[in-house]
Amino acid sequence: MKSLLSGESLVRRYGDVTALGGVSLELARGEILALGGPSGSGKTTLLAMLGGLETPTEGRVMLDGYDLYALSHAVRARVRGDRVGFVFQTHNLLSTLTAEENVMLAVQHGPNPTGDPRARARESLALLGVTHEAGRLPRALSLGQQQRVAIARALAAGPPVIIADEPTASLDSQSGAAVLDALKLAAQRGCAVLLATHDPRCLAIASRVVTLRDGRCEAPPAA
Repeated sequence: MKSLLSGESLVRRYGDVTALGGVSLELARGEILALGGPSGSGKTTLLAMLGGLETPTEGRVMLDGYDLYALSHAVRARVRGDRVGFVFQTHNLLSTLTAEENVMLAVQHGPNPTGDPRARARESLALLGVTHEAGRLPRALSLGQQQRVAIARALAAGPPVIIADEPTASLDSQSGAAVLDALKLAAQRGCAVLLATHDPRCLAIASRVVTLRDGRCEAPPAA
């Protein structure tokens, strides 16, 4: 199956410290790839490079046919914005917008802005079980609720790739199950899902698991 996102021999150095020491992987449509490994193993750095947020010291990232770091900063930002939905540990919701408005904004500026943005936002919020929080500002939400809204925002925009860093870290069992169901549905719809996690629940839904240790793959990724 043709890869939608790939990293080739990715290296990231910070001075004398090597955070990633030559990692290669590929991700196809409809696949959930989980990055496992201890804290400090390079998972977040790898996500940032694959998502076009951090330039590798060496190596190449291909996203939907684009050589990301051969592009200008402005073009790379546009390609990233059209093709990647991010779910960060810090949520990054806009504080002056309600939960629904945060999701609507992502729809309006996403790769597929057709249809009613409010209806799409409500559908995505319902999928994550936070419809009743639609009119509340982020500061009125718990951390778990903020995370579910952030994932609803990423899914509603309809990007071909979702990159999530510890998406269930702040969630209880019920909320975590809703997130996992949403990620599985996204993959079933053809989205490529890449996540970094320590959570056995996330590892259990993955098509493949790549384990990082000290900036390297502990075992070669499956073909």
